[in-house]
Amino acid sequence: NQTQRQRQQLASIMMMMKKTYLRLLLLLGISRTARAWVHHTILPTIIHSNNHNNNRRRTAQPQLQNSYIDIDESAVRDVATFDEWAGTCGVQRSDGFRLTGDEDNNNMDVSVVTTEDLPAQSPVLFVPHEMILSARQSLLEIGQLNEAERRLVSANAAKHVPKFYLFLRILQEFEQGDASPWFPWFNALPRYYSNGASMTPFCFECLPPLAASLAMAERIKFIQFF
Repeated sequence: NQTQRQRQQLASIMMMMKKTYLRLLLLLGISRTARAWVHHTILPTIIHSNNHNNNRRRTAQPQLQNSYIDIDESAVRDVATFDEWAGTCGVQRSDGFRLTGDEDNNNMDVSVVTTEDLPAQSPVLFVPHEMILSARQSLLEIGQLNEAERRLVSANAAKHVPKFYLFLRILQEFEQGDASPWFPWFNALPRYYSNGASMTPFCFECLPPLAASLAMAERIKFIQFF
């Protein structure tokens, strides 16, 4: 029935959110202490708030189903829609500037190229301030989370507190799916990462000493927040 389908749908969304925030943790370098706090405090709060708001809206009028970002590592990066969205939002680029990717490989790697020479020290790209997700603005919109900050300070990660608020803001935007103004950008981001924070001990053993040391430092920062 409809109620059972809604419950299954909610369970699927919750699982998607958990996978998403774990990958965002990896991308942003959030510690296990902060990860546990997000998992047990922020994520349930976001889900509860969203469910409450959705229930209120459903009593007023029918709601269309949102689209959410496919976080599978093989998901296609929608670079074309992102490129069009950026131009619509006021992003300006120099003549000849364009994005290029390997469409046969789901645009796993996307690069910037120019089709003409650019003078030295000339501007290449202009991004409007309103498009930028910043740590400071995230703090203002979310509000100060004293308990989370205390946990981060106790984990010797006080300098990463601003980045933590930015992470939470991105998580909230991910949770909105295509209702988020930044959906085209998120949907063009990679799902597969091969940076130091994503490596395993076996990976470090396969690298030259210097590269292994630098990659391991990223992994340690991800786990211990320093």
